[in-house]
Amino acid sequence: MTKFSIGTMTVDDLGRLAALQSRGVTGDPWDAAVEPPDETARVILHYLTGKLAGTTRLNEATVWSRAVYPLLELAEVGGVRAWAAVPITAKDPYSDTEIAGVVDGVLAPEALAAGDPGQPFLLVVEAKRGVDATDPWPQLLAALLAVLWKKLSGGHEGASAEAFGCFTVSDTWTFVHAAASTRPEGQEPRLAVTLSWSPEYAERVEAEAIFRVLRWIARRYLV
Repeated sequence: MTKFSIGTMTVDDLGRLAALQSRGVTGDPWDAAVEPPDETARVILHYLTGKLAGTTRLNEATVWSRAVYPLLELAEVGGVRAWAAVPITAKDPYSDTEIAGVVDGVLAPEALAAGDPGQPFLLVVEAKRGVDATDPWPQLLAALLAVLWKKLSGGHEGASAEAFGCFTVSDTWTFVHAAASTRPEGQEPRLAVTLSWSPEYAERVEAEAIFRVLRWIARRYLV
């Protein structure tokens, strides 16, 4: 079995596992995120943005605790919860390949065992700093691919699935929608994934727009 770590996967690795196509920065599906925050959420958003001065000089753990996780938590609705440091493992249903690793945060329903996340539908990867830091883009797509594999496991030709991702650089958020479908037998790789990217959102001035996207995604998966 070939095993890949989410944290070390490259674009070339991803290209061998899925036929990737990007639509670039798109209006849809992000234009559908129009539900305004209620008054309580507005107060919290104002409080959070007030703490973001000088974010570029803060380390990743501090940015995560001040800027990223609080917004994920604020987007919780119904049975959807925010989770941090979530392990992801999945096997390619069409080959002897496995992806495993830990993502910084997710939105997911609570599992049958209370306190554990179920199948995530939004994955968040935070960009790390330093000379040995890796590009968050391949990490995010690797984690998304693992989630899509789980959704398509045992699926028939032409089966489809979707998942959402986001990577953050300091307090800037970029979302991606990944739509996957299986290709006809004989085509390699068997999985095709189309990516639709959002504009970049700077939380210090666009926290409400980020919240609207997060809450819109969460509502799609209410349990």
